[in-house]
Amino acid sequence: MTNIERPGAASKKLERIASDTIPIYDENGAIEPDFLADVTAAIEAGDKALVGTLAGRLHEADLG
Repeated sequence: MTNIERPGAASKKLERIASDTIPIYDENGAIEPDFLADVTAAIEAGDKALVGTLAGRLHEADLG
């Protein structure tokens, strides 16, 4: 579940993402649903910095 809705949560999440503490792939190499939820929430919130950071962690093959 994402915490982007709470004030200040986006900047804390950005810090965690930048430090690579949020897994983006499961043991089979699929993208984690929680990671996709974070991307969706960042897009809906209009948080360009967070979307850019999240997308930057994906492999180029995942970007289509």
